[in-house]
Amino acid sequence: MILVVLQGANWQRGGGKGARPKIQKRPSDKPPAVKSVAELDEKKRSQAEHIQRRREQKRKAVS
Repeated sequence: MILVVLQGANWQRGGGKGARPKIQKRPSDKPPAVKSVAELDEKKRSQAEHIQRRREQKRKAVS
């Protein structure tokens, strides 16, 4: 997002010389690839478990 904004701003500051910068598609522009509510719930649960494991590992490393 920042890159797109900077490209547009630089183009404007340059007096609009040359071709206008093309907007790049970002992965976040695509809708989520979830087929059902159950699948979404499973993904959320899996991510929560992963985050919990990472936090526990971090606590052990700090101790």
